[in-house]
Parts: sequence; C-alpha cells; structure tokens
Amino acid sequence: MDDNEKTDDDSKFTPEDESTLIESYKNANKKFSQSFSILLGFSLVFIFVILLPYISTIENGLANEKKLLATMYSIEKNKNVSGYIKQSEHGLQNLTPLLNEYQSNLDKSFLNLILIPLESNKVMFNKQIEKALSEPQSSERLDSLKERLNSTYNVLLSNRFPSIDSKNLTGCEGINKTLIEICNLKNRIYNSVDQRITSINQTYFLERPEFRYPNCDDAYPVVNDTWIKCNIKMRIQDELIRMNKTLTDNITLPLRMSGNDTIPEKDIHDLNVAFNNLKVKSDNLSDKASLNFMYDAVDAFKNVSNQTIGSAQKNLENYIVSLNDFQYSELKRLNQTQNQTIQEKNRYDSNREKIADRLNQIQFPFGKLPITLNESIVAFPITLGIGFVISSFYLSDSIRIRKELHSLYKSKYNDSSKESLKKRTLILTPLWIDPLSSKMNIVLKFAVFIIPLAIFAVSCYFIISYVLFGQDSELSDSLFYYESTYLTYIFIILYLLCIVLFSAGLFTILREIHRYKSLH
Repeated sequence: MDDNEKTDDDSKFTPEDESTLIESYKNANKKFSQSFSILLGFSLVFIFVILLPYISTIENGLANEKKLLATMYSIEKNKNVSGYIKQSEHGLQNLTPLLNEYQSNLDKSFLNLILIPLESNKVMFNKQIEKALSEPQSSERLDSLKERLNSTYNVLLSNRFPSIDSKNLTGCEGINKTLIEICNLKNRIYNSVDQRITSINQTYFLERPEFRYPNCDDAYPVVNDTWIKCNIKMRIQDELIRMNKTLTDNITLPLRMSGNDTIPEKDIHDLNVAFNNLKVKSDNLSDKASLNFMYDAVDAFKNVSNQTIGSAQKNLENYIVSLNDFQYSELKRLNQTQNQTIQEKNRYDSNREKIADRLNQIQFPFGKLPITLNESIVAFPITLGIGFVISSFYLSDSIRIRKELHSLYKSKYNDSSKESLKKRTLILTPLWIDPLSSKMNIVLKFAVFIIPLAIFAVSCYFIISYVLFGQDSELSDSLFYYESTYLTYIFIILYLLCIVLFSAGLFTILREIHRYKSLH
C-alpha cells in the first residue's frame, strides 16, 4: 500500500466510524462480562452449594447402606451363632440325663435279661429238689445235697438276693428230721429267688425281656451267663454310641458351626475318651458270674463318670455360659449400631431434601427450574458448555473489534508512537484477556476464564460416577424419562458435545489473540 492509498484510507476513517466501533466493542464486552459473570457465579454456586453437597450425601448414603447391610448381616450371623450355642447348651443338658440313664438302662437291661434264667432255674431247681426228697437217699448223698444247697444260698446272698428266715417258712411240716433241713434250705432258696424276681418286676415294671440282640441269640442259643453278658455288652455299646452321638451332633458340631476358634478341645476329647474307656472296661471284664459282671460294669461307669466326664462337662458348661454372655453383649452392640445407622440414613434423606429446597430457591432470569434435583444436576454440565461457548463468542468478538479499532488508530495516528497508541487503545477498549498485556497477566486471566471448564470436568466425573451409573440413581423418576439406559447414554453424548463446545470456544479466543498479536 503506497502513501496515496494510506491518505485515502485515513480520509475514510471518520469520528463516526470510531464511535461505531467503540460502541460495538462496548456492547460485545458488556455481553461478555454479563454472560461470564453469570456463568462463573452459576457454576461456583451450583458446584459448591448443590452438586458437591449432593455427591457427599450420596457417598454418605452408600456408606450408610453398606454399613446397615453389614450390621444386619452381623445381627443375623449373631443370631445363628447364638442358636448353635443354645443347641450345644441343650445338648450338654441332655447329656447329663443320658449319663444318668446309662446306669438305669444298664441295670434294667441286665435285670430284665436275668429274669429268663432265674425263672427257668427256679422251676428246675424246685423240681430237682422235690425229686431228690421223694426218692430214698443215702446219708452221703443227703449231706452232699445239703452242702450244695448251702453253697447256692450263700451265692445268692453274696449277690444281693434277700435273706430268708427259716422260722417263717412253711411246707416242711411232717417231714422227718433228716430231710427237714434240706426242705428248709430249698424253701429259703426258692423264696429268695422268688422275692428277687418279684422285687425286680415291681421296681422296674418288667413283664418280659426288652433288650435282646439277635446276634447274641445266634451265638449262644442256650440262655446262660454268656448269653446274658453278650446282651449286656451290646446294650453298653448302644448307650455309648447314643451318648457319643449326642456329644457330636448336639455339642461339638454346633460349637464348630458357631465359628468359635477357642473351643475347649481338651474337654470334648476327655468326654470321648471317657466314653471309650467305658466300652473298653465293659469289653475286658473278666469272665465272672452275671451279677458280678453287671456290678463291675456299673462301678466302672461311676468311676469314669465322676473322674472325667463330670469335670469335662463342667468346663464345657462354663465355656458355653461365657459364649452366651459374649453373644448377648455383641447382639446388644449390633442393635445399637443398627439404630445409629438408621438415624444416619434419616439424616441423609433430610440432607437431600434440603439440597432440593436449596435448588428451588435459586432464581434464574427465566424463573425457577421446572425439573427435579437429579434432572437439574445431570443437566448442569450442559448449561456450562452452552454458557461457556456464548461467553467465548462475546470475548472473541470483543478481541476482534478491538483489533480492528487498534488497526484503524494505527492508520489514523501513524505519527504517534507505538506506546501512545497502545495506551489509547487500552484506555478506550479494555479487555478481560488483553493480547497487549504481559504474558503473566494473560495466563492469570485465562486461568480464571477456564474455571467453568474445570468445574465442567469435575461435575462430569461426579455425575457419571454417582448419578448416571451410581447405585443411588433416581433417573427413573425423571419427568423426561423413557428408558433409563438410553437416557444415561444420551447425557454422556451431550457431555461429549459440550467438550466440543468448550474446545470451539477456547480455539476461537486463542485464534483471535494470535491474529491480534500477529498484526501488532
């Protein structure tokens, strides 16, 4: 461009043109200031007054829900554990009568079984003596018979059969003096056995043998001491199996299912050993008379029961009592925790209502938002993107007009220094981000300008994490709800479009700044 052309351009630049450009600049800058102020204020208020408190309530609500579920699970587990402990306690309580029944069942079994040989032997004994007394006997044979009868009677007495006084006996009157002593011995033996049988029947209400095992009948067809001991041993084994089953099913197993790692294994082991000792002792008894066998077995039971079973039971009882006390205090603590968690949940719900009320109190130029809390929150980043691109447009328009005005001043006042033109431009048309200011000033102003972008990024993260894909999402209650899955992805697409808007706004401003600097 030559000097003549410059002169022509200068002549075209009139005060009216300058006034028009300045007015256009002022309008654009004013719109930028208003739009950016609204955008910045709205974004700061919304994120700090609405969004972050809302996300905080969601986090607290989720943590509260997890805590409540964990507490309810612990309470249910505690109840199960308490049930197992109660089962063990009942099992231990049932073990005591089983131990007491052991002796009673053993006595009853034995007594019931010996009724068979007693009844048969009583009849046979009576017939044999009657036959001996009815036939002529030598004095030697009579002495031998008397000796056997005395021995038999003494055996009965030693085995706890009742003693019979000969003075009260009848039925031997009219017998010669040689046989009357034998007759009296016979009657004493007969009555002693008969009273024993009657006593057994009356005491135990026995009518017929109850505990008979087929394998004993097969092994010992003749009813004798060996047959009796076989049945008694089988009965002992059955009782021990029953007590061991009670110990395992109703005490040991429930205690293990309760999850307690401090189960007194020694006491449970001692109980098992005690039961096994009973069986071993009963199996290894010497081959004595039936009555002695029974008494030895019962004595063995008493000794082992008192020495081992009793102390082990007591230790287990103390252990179960301590477990019950602990579970009771733990259940009390868990119930308190549950009540506190429910109160926290109520506070969480109240906080959400307060945030919703706070949103309804915000006045916009066009009035209140006719949408719910969740809807306003998910729409918040979109408004930031739209507001930012509008502000960017006004700012870039202000820079463009300022650049044009600066160029005109440079043409009009070509004799002025560069600094005076710059000063004149700065005074007449100040900019928020001024390409003519220092680099530090531009960076600081630019950092403030992109605050909405930072808020947008933070908002998108929280909204996507907690609202769109969170467990507490309530988009199904939205006014414009059609399908929550589709709606979620629609908002994500809109957020991506907002990123494009932010990028376009920043690009426009940076482009105008670059053009401004390249000309000046």
